[in-house]
Amino acid sequence: MEAGYNAVSRSFPTGVYRTLDVFLEGEDEGVGCISVTSRASATEAANRATNASSHDAHSTRTYLMPQGQKRHHFSIPVEQFSTVNVSVEHAMARYAYLNDADDLISLGVQMVNLDAENLVWPVLPKSEDMYDIRRSSVHFEPPTRWMNDPNGLCYFRGHYHLFFQFNPYGWGWDNMHWNHAVSEDLLHWRLLPIALEPQADFATHPQISGGAFSGSAITVDEEGNPCAGADADAIRIYLTRHQEVRGEIGSAVEWQATALSTDGIHFGVESAVVTRPSEAYGIDFRDPKVELGSRLAEASCDAAGVDPHRAYMVVASNIAAEQLPQSSTPQMCDNDSAGNHRAGNLSHGNHQADNLPGTRVAGVYDGPIGGDFSQSPRGERNLKEKNEQQIPAMVLFSSSLPLRANKPWRYEGPVLADRAHSVAKTYECPDLFALDGKVVAAGALMHYRDHAGRFQPVKWYVGNLVNKRLEVEASGNVDFGNAFYATQSFYDDSVPGGRRVAFAWMADYAETAREEVGLAHGTMSLPRELHVKHNHLYSHPIAEVYKELVGETLYTANPEELTQASVNGALLKAAQLSGNAYFADLTFTGDDDFSFLVAQSSDGSQIVRVVQRDGIVRLVTKGMRSDGIDFHSTQLTPTRHLEIFVDRTMIEVFVNDGEDAAALQFPVTRGGVFEIEEPGSLATVELHKLNSVWR
Repeated sequence: MEAGYNAVSRSFPTGVYRTLDVFLEGEDEGVGCISVTSRASATEAANRATNASSHDAHSTRTYLMPQGQKRHHFSIPVEQFSTVNVSVEHAMARYAYLNDADDLISLGVQMVNLDAENLVWPVLPKSEDMYDIRRSSVHFEPPTRWMNDPNGLCYFRGHYHLFFQFNPYGWGWDNMHWNHAVSEDLLHWRLLPIALEPQADFATHPQISGGAFSGSAITVDEEGNPCAGADADAIRIYLTRHQEVRGEIGSAVEWQATALSTDGIHFGVESAVVTRPSEAYGIDFRDPKVELGSRLAEASCDAAGVDPHRAYMVVASNIAAEQLPQSSTPQMCDNDSAGNHRAGNLSHGNHQADNLPGTRVAGVYDGPIGGDFSQSPRGERNLKEKNEQQIPAMVLFSSSLPLRANKPWRYEGPVLADRAHSVAKTYECPDLFALDGKVVAAGALMHYRDHAGRFQPVKWYVGNLVNKRLEVEASGNVDFGNAFYATQSFYDDSVPGGRRVAFAWMADYAETAREEVGLAHGTMSLPRELHVKHNHLYSHPIAEVYKELVGETLYTANPEELTQASVNGALLKAAQLSGNAYFADLTFTGDDDFSFLVAQSSDGSQIVRVVQRDGIVRLVTKGMRSDGIDFHSTQLTPTRHLEIFVDRTMIEVFVNDGEDAAALQFPVTRGGVFEIEEPGSLATVELHKLNSVWR
């Protein structure tokens, strides 16, 4: 028998749940079965004993893998408050949970360990069983299997909803599902049932791949009019359906679909709403993000062409170069292209990369950026696949209100094309929203590596709309690290005045993750609040992070104590931080270079430092596959405040309260470390424990 397909038999109580969901993978097509034996509760058994026509107290049902399928989602009825024994033969239960209970939103599903290889978890694991020292303590990740892009972010009837790309069958990417979690504070999450699955015919046609790709959500009233989440009657989602023959990239077909949920858990029948408008656009045509015209109009003049009574959808694609208007001179330089900013410029708050002279063309971003086409974080420059005749573009559509299943969406043209990064294959996960009096676009550049060596950065563009085209005034990277991808923002209307909050998938471009039993492959970033200041996109952890996650003080020093420690040669050296989850809060009075050791493997062979050289904050790795990449900041002003979140395998750094930010992954270590190697102009330092969200 093939490894991983050993028979398993486990018993457990059903509690308040009525359904057992099992994602089963057979040894071969049509091979594999799952048997469920129910043992009624004492009360139910007594009732049956007095009823001659009733079934036995023990009943067994066997479910066979459907003919022609190797993978199948079984949804099996179980009695509440009973005990069941589940046996799996010639198959592997890759993912399983108890589902369907009263007030499931507040309760969440109960994971069930039916994995023959997983001897780490009990049969009904609690959060503390699943999220051990090997895993993130404050970043969201699923209990197991593969996760990527955040999807469908919204606030609905007292809960934040986070959908996400998910493969319940394995450690790596495969046919995409939408998994689902809810929270009251964007930090503590409860898992809900998987919301969307791949197209049904994939089950019997394994040569076809794709599924439910990324998308977004809008809360609506019973008529379909967008409204505040607290008052909404439903969540309307928009997503991409993708289908291609494995190994044949040119066979891909993508279309945008919509579905409605009135309970925040289950979705109705999908309807296709947007297809590729013309052959001028590439076959990459995905990840719809919907925004209200009323919000875009708040940051737009009359010339913007935005109708406040319509909704606008931006879709990631690429467009033929000849379809774009030409500009006579370069528009501007990109904020993050070369990393050659100097402290002299920063000291005067004069960010040299913004607003350089040039001819602006609304809807086109130009600049002498360059970079390389690359299909992997460490791949060689690929000239064969490079295609500068197709330019990354965000395509705009609009629909009148109310939003309904079969409502037509009107093609409005490319709201933005990035000719400066023409070597990139396409955008992914685009975003378009109004913020602080400006219009912001954001998107990830697929198959692109910048001059600093960073793979697939997410770019931001700040400007104004002119005839539904973004006239870009400034641009840069959303994050200067190498693990912040597929960013999605949403307007959080649950707080007074509202706020723009973003998540990103912490992509493992540093290739640090190792497959182990009881782990997941994929993590979300901390939730960040976005702002535009000085034509620059700021991102900073939401207030709840500091209120809920920053815990007891582990170490603190004021200027006098730091000065005395320096004189005595007794600066903080390699403080061992139990649990390897801490927050460092540092302030500075001057511009001197500094160096802090923030992560180190047990044998000292792998290291991450946060340093400043010539006024620029950088992340520097040693002994990792990210060595040699220039993770440099493009902050606007000299460094006066530095915040470092180290969460076991995740590092997020924030400069000057969000002027810039960086995310990086690190291999699993049992203990944390923080060392002041060069204090520079350090004025104060505080180290705090991070409170786990899983306890």
